[in-house]
Amino acid sequence: IKEIEVDYKYDVVFEDNLLKKASVIIGVDDKPYADIITNRTDQTYLITKNKKKESVIENAIHYATIVLYFKEPIGIDSCYSEQDGSFNTIVPLGNHVYKKINAKKHENVYYYEGGYLQKAEIDGGLIKFEIVAEN
Repeated sequence: IKEIEVDYKYDVVFEDNLLKKASVIIGVDDKPYADIITNRTDQTYLITKNKKKESVIENAIHYATIVLYFKEPIGIDSCYSEQDGSFNTIVPLGNHVYKKINAKKHENVYYYEGGYLQKAEIDGGLIKFEIVAEN
């Protein structure tokens, strides 16, 4: 077993219920791993990964993955992944529990109470972990 340190820095801004910009910087063992930027320009979004133009998204983005940590996704069936510039599927499982399936088919499960996240089971590919809210 090898111990690694992974640092995530998210800076996500919504304005008038639309994603305005997102910046995700990931470091592994104090070394840069990924730098993903999403910027809204007029009616589209420009996605840049590691300083290279990756893609353009033409649809408005109203819900992003980071919001799952703060607000129950009632009536939401997809969310934008600030981490990789793709869209994830959200499946309601009942009883305020939701499954998020990302582009690599990894599944995370989110548990809410009173509209707030209580627990999340995260499949990060190489690692799996759980986040539990402190009361």
